[in-house]
Amino acid sequence: MAEEMAEYEGMEDEEADEVGPGMSDEEFEGAVKAAISDAVDYIDDQVAPERELAQKYYRGDAFGNEEEGRSQVVMTEVRDTILAMMPSLLRVFTASEKPVEFSPRTAAKVAQAEQATDYVSYVFMVDNPGFTILHSGFKDALKSKIGVFKWYTTTTYDVSEKIYSGLDQAQINILQSDGSLSSLEAVQTGEGDPDPMTGMPSPLFDVQIRRQIKNVRQVVECVPPEEFLIARNARDLDRADYVGHRSLKTLSELVEMGYEREEIEEHGNTSSTFDINTEAQTRNPALNNFLGGVADNSDPSMRRYEYVESYIRIDRDGDGVAELRRVCSIGEGCYILHDEVVDDVKFAVICPDPESHMVIGSSMADQVMDLQLIKSNIMRNTLDSLAQSIHPRTEVVEGAVNMDDVLNNETGAVIRTTQPGMIRELGGTFVGQQALPVLAYMDDIRASRTGISKASQGLDPDVLQST
Repeated sequence: MAEEMAEYEGMEDEEADEVGPGMSDEEFEGAVKAAISDAVDYIDDQVAPERELAQKYYRGDAFGNEEEGRSQVVMTEVRDTILAMMPSLLRVFTASEKPVEFSPRTAAKVAQAEQATDYVSYVFMVDNPGFTILHSGFKDALKSKIGVFKWYTTTTYDVSEKIYSGLDQAQINILQSDGSLSSLEAVQTGEGDPDPMTGMPSPLFDVQIRRQIKNVRQVVECVPPEEFLIARNARDLDRADYVGHRSLKTLSELVEMGYEREEIEEHGNTSSTFDINTEAQTRNPALNNFLGGVADNSDPSMRRYEYVESYIRIDRDGDGVAELRRVCSIGEGCYILHDEVVDDVKFAVICPDPESHMVIGSSMADQVMDLQLIKSNIMRNTLDSLAQSIHPRTEVVEGAVNMDDVLNNETGAVIRTTQPGMIRELGGTFVGQQALPVLAYMDDIRASRTGISKASQGLDPDVLQST
């Protein structure tokens, strides 16, 4: 037994010798910066171009193959499909008063489960704009491959100041017992009625108080797809090497989050590659850049800095096991403001068409963009054929017809010619009816790809019971 213990202690000593000293601050900062850079390249170079194209199709932008003098109509197949799916999705999650319901395992847990159900319902639907969050997330997923939800706890302080006049010492003592007061200033301004016990007049004060109330709330929000970062080899959020959220925050917001102003101004920079993100500009063409001129604002508190909240698996302490760490940094130099070990990632992602072993799959827009292009071309040719049949081209003998009369579109106008037969119409036959079955076939393809058809929209199951 003694020999086994000695051998075990020897193994512990060997393992202790193998444990490294851990990462230095510079090494850790470099590793985080490399992870962020790789995730940014993956999102901006691989995913963002497809999402930008889907946004253009959703908006009904021109394809770039238009011809002058021809029909340039653009069908909105992507938008129609997404808007047709939205009501059904929202109805599933918002029709009930309880977005989530906890089930008790034992009889003693019934009251606790009911309380948890009511609390989550209040937090999501009342304390947070639950309907708007779901609407934005579902539309992002259907259009931009993923909808990203984030939750966190925030602490804010409501500060108020009040002035009271004519208070005696007893009333001041009551105010001083209020734990929410951060300051109290009293100035004697006069004397009140005599004290029944001593006969001496009691002093009166004007009091100025400053009250600071701490508010802790749970926040749920929908993150814009271009702000969400993830490692290119990630299969799910729980085991991803890197998950992050990049955004532009004002100096005021960062200070409210607890960071030092001097540290932010020293290490942060108000210009970065993210302030000209093309995906955000495609969604909102009114944005020349994310800063919108705020960087030059005379108010320093409104200057924006690139802020990245990262969840990275890394062995910083050198024990051979990678921990999940939450790292908050600013600037392209990735200056670390905060670092801590956490249990899980505070994100959830939904994808309408998940790809096996990938977090980011395909969207409904990816399924029907080619149909939008085909139907647009068919409709353009149909309208061109209709226009040709209504307004046929005209053949004239040059020099034998007054061209001003020919170009005059007034009804019943006279056309002057030197002799009969010098002008005639080149009649066009309308062939658009032959394209209608093709359009119907495109609709059938869309229904088979997406599951959305006229028969499946807005039907109440109770109405169909007798059918």
